[in-house]
Amino acid sequence: MTLWLTAAIHLIMCSVGAAAADPHLILERTIPLENLRGRIDHMAIDRVGGRLFVAELGNDSVDVIDLQTGKVHERINGLKDPQGVAYLANQDVIIVANGGDGSVRFLRAGDLSSLGTTALGSDADNVRIDPSSGHVVVGYGDGGLA
Repeated sequence: MTLWLTAAIHLIMCSVGAAAADPHLILERTIPLENLRGRIDHMAIDRVGGRLFVAELGNDSVDVIDLQTGKVHERINGLKDPQGVAYLANQDVIIVANGGDGSVRFLRAGDLSSLGTTALGSDADNVRIDPSSGHVVVGYGDGGLA
């Protein structure tokens, strides 16, 4: 029993050492978000267009960051506590879930124009896209899914 426990501890320690030597996350750059109040929440990426969408809960905005330059390209204002954000690549659409008014807003990513809004009632938060079906799922309220 003691030999088995010693061997198990040795294996765990070796794997911890290997993990520390080969980190999975590497800081590539820091991108300053100017005029930011409060905290950020969810993010989504447009891999082809090289854009990162950052929900800024305290600012009532979503920043569109150009990943090539590392700078904020545009800011989507007038949101209500944006929490969830997703990018629908095949349609070039940004989806923003707003906790403040319970709405989900759909924006054309190219020019940030509105494509429509869906009211869910309260606390729209998490946005996910099912990769196999392309369906958008939004968590809201006290555990609801839309």
